[in-house]
Amino acid sequence: MMKKLLTIKWRLTILVFFLVILFNSCNSGKTKLKIAASNSATSNYSTAQVLQKELSENTNIQLEILENQTSTKSNIHAVIEGKADLGIIQNTIYFDEVQIDDAILNQNIRTILPLFNQVLFIIYDEKYHHDNLKELIKGKRVGLGLEEGGDAWIVKKIFHYLGIDEQDYIPVYTDYDKNIVNEDIDISCSVTSYNSERIRKMMTNENLKIFSFDKTAIPDLEGNAIRGMAMKNSTLKEFIIPKYMFGNYPSEPILTVSTQVVMIANKSLDEEIAYQIA
Repeated sequence: MMKKLLTIKWRLTILVFFLVILFNSCNSGKTKLKIAASNSATSNYSTAQVLQKELSENTNIQLEILENQTSTKSNIHAVIEGKADLGIIQNTIYFDEVQIDDAILNQNIRTILPLFNQVLFIIYDEKYHHDNLKELIKGKRVGLGLEEGGDAWIVKKIFHYLGIDEQDYIPVYTDYDKNIVNEDIDISCSVTSYNSERIRKMMTNENLKIFSFDKTAIPDLEGNAIRGMAMKNSTLKEFIIPKYMFGNYPSEPILTVSTQVVMIANKSLDEEIAYQIA
């Protein structure tokens, strides 16, 4: 985990460096930038806070985090519409689902920098255990976060790839911080940082387990279920949660899905600097 945190810190340091160059190169004298990073319960927002602190302490750039952003889609819209200079988004999203013309997307946004991976956690009470995901969630109340949020979008896509329809389970939509296994949610599905405090708190309950897509494929990943999904969506990758990641759990590695989080920018930012950052 320390290595992962250092990697994120290193990438953010590089980003801060180039933002300093950007600020010094702009003729507008602009001292403030805005970033769209979903809401305060997400790892995207936490990353924006780290970046905000780094800029505040090391430069004369003030970074404002937009409030009331709900998802990757809303972050993209904020950047395109000029409400934000920067945005943090999940790379999994299909841009045609943002309901914005490709020409407008190409004219208004560019990818700046990959930041870190987010991991799919399917957490359930062990009394429901099943090695088949469709059978595990069949008839269960499944927490998906916000209805228009990135978690719900990605999880539903993964379910679709595996032949799971929405009528097979009962979707439960909540704020991100309330997407936990409790009396209202049988199975919690989240796409977040693997050091998420919410995930860690859930895993202190010895009755809760994390679904593994293919135990027999570890450590040999050839032919596992995620490879099949990746053929339909190349942004989905395997991720192995190592033994004892959460104290005494898991006792064996867990195979799940990861997707990349990236930084985007409005094209009104200096093009040369944007290419340097990329």
